[in-house]
Amino acid sequence: MSAPLLEVRGLSAGYGPITVLFDVSLTVNPGEAVALLGRNGTGKTTTLRTIMGLTDLRAGEVVFKGHRLHRRPPFEVARLGVGFVPDDRRIFGELTVEDNLLLPTRWAGRRNGFWNLDRVYSLFPVLAQFRKLRAGALSGGQQKMLAIGRALMLNPELLLLDEAAEGLGPIIVAELVKVLAEVRASGIAILLADQNLHFARRVADRAYIIDRGTTPVSAPMAEIWANEELIRQYLTV
Repeated sequence: MSAPLLEVRGLSAGYGPITVLFDVSLTVNPGEAVALLGRNGTGKTTTLRTIMGLTDLRAGEVVFKGHRLHRRPPFEVARLGVGFVPDDRRIFGELTVEDNLLLPTRWAGRRNGFWNLDRVYSLFPVLAQFRKLRAGALSGGQQKMLAIGRALMLNPELLLLDEAAEGLGPIIVAELVKVLAEVRASGIAILLADQNLHFARRVADRAYIIDRGTTPVSAPMAEIWANEELIRQYLTV
């Protein structure tokens, strides 16, 4: 079996005097989709932000393709092959859709690979339709598509997705499931942080449950879905 693409070991991180993560450990293998499940406030977003270099790592280790990511700025993490879609999308509303897609290739450098502007437009035809429109005029679901397309333009080997289905209607969520299957088919691994178990089970092979800044549960997604007691204990609001 090949070495994990991403290894997170004993991760501790937080903001100012507040520690949010105490002992988070997980792995993602090449081409795999893994979910990080948990209620709001359990540390899902902080885990992704720490991997990306946006939150200071206080203890533990993050290793991507054999490279330690400790104290690397986010643009270096992106250049190594990690794409990030934050929960608030962070699109540039005053720029056009196409400028948003092209912008990361200018500051983070373009990695060779499958994804380019034409293929992103093929994946998201609505973005092609509105390519010259100001991005701030897009709907929430369309902005989510734009954020994913922007991350794909860097041809990452790992895509970090934070609450990808949040606020989206059932039809858009179903489209998103198909999109992520195409992303995986292109060879990109996915780490999905989400509290929507119904969505995550349609995307991920395995899952970790995060609770109070630790990861007490690791299991195949099918096992978590079938364990009602586990769901009640860690995931039900």
